[in-house]
Amino acid sequence: MEQDGKRYPFADYPVFASTDIDEVREKMARIMCPHVLKPLDAGFRLDAVMNSMPLDHLVLSYVHYGAPVYVGPGRTQSFTAVQIPVAGHGTILNGLTVVDSSPERILVSRPDEPLGMKLSADTRLLLVKVPTEFMTQKLSDVLGGLLGEELRFEPGMDVTKGLQRRWLEDFVNHVQHMHLFARRLYLPIFEERFVLSLLFRQENNYSDILAHRAVPASPVKRREAQDLLHATPDDAHTEGSIARSVDVSLRSLQQAFHGHLGRSVGEYLADVRLRRAREELLQAAPYETTVRAVAARWGFVEPNFSLRFIATYGEWPIDTLRGR
Repeated sequence: MEQDGKRYPFADYPVFASTDIDEVREKMARIMCPHVLKPLDAGFRLDAVMNSMPLDHLVLSYVHYGAPVYVGPGRTQSFTAVQIPVAGHGTILNGLTVVDSSPERILVSRPDEPLGMKLSADTRLLLVKVPTEFMTQKLSDVLGGLLGEELRFEPGMDVTKGLQRRWLEDFVNHVQHMHLFARRLYLPIFEERFVLSLLFRQENNYSDILAHRAVPASPVKRREAQDLLHATPDDAHTEGSIARSVDVSLRSLQQAFHGHLGRSVGEYLADVRLRRAREELLQAAPYETTVRAVAARWGFVEPNFSLRFIATYGEWPIDTLRGR
């Protein structure tokens, strides 16, 4: 869907395209939370757009105001806001911390501290609403339930280099390929990886613990996890849910998988699903399905599926389907 002749992110999920500040405030509050919204320069006319796509847990949004504004959500409590400017700049106060927001420096908010921001007229934002309960569950999965104090991030995240830059590039790529979110086996993995990347790549009060090497899970627990994956590869597993199912921390299970199998839990799950995809291709007739359909059904993305398939089995999946 186009708005004003332009196609903005998540355009198939419009919330508003409005010049009315009360409408903008009210409709955005339904997606995010109640907040203060004030124009900062009478010389600009509000020309606001918001699109918002709800996932299973996260909410992905795009917003711009077209005028300098002050936005004051206060304490969000129930969610962390990840605010990614793709253009423009802002000055954000989260508690006592000031963040000079720009495409080079994004916000990862602290829900328990007041949040307020002044945004330039040309600011265009990608927003991710991460429920506190979901964030806490993922941290608990990683640590095996050993949580003490409430999670608190450093609000400013430099995304100009290293792992942080690659994480942002991966997220933007997903925004451009939203059809992936419709895949039942793919979406849970995306949502978990988004949160785990925040936990491991953005400074927080658990960073020292997360940096320490965990004791590997026992061989019994590793085999339980392997048996689970082989028995239910079509369930919507994530690395965290697998660790929770066998009652160990994700860090410990990862150490056990790397140490004995040379791969992560997620990579092992992908191998199991790749094998099932191959079995499906072997049993199907070319007129019954396509390689793309089989790949999507098992949570893979092309062309990664075909490349992984030929590296593992020595033939292209289309040749497997055709019985060559």
